[in-house]
Amino acid sequence: MIDVKTALNIHNILIDKFGGSRGIRDLPGLEAALARPFITFDQIELYKTP
Repeated sequence: MIDVKTALNIHNILIDKFGGSRGIRDLPGLEAALARPFITFDQIELYKTP
């Protein structure tokens, strides 16, 4: 799983290369998006691969 720190590092590298705004608008949303491939329901994985 990609953690928030790694996602931010990737984001900053892309900002340096292509331009744009730094910062996080919605930290809980970012955390939810990064965790989504690993969500389970009734102890069954919803997504077999990330």
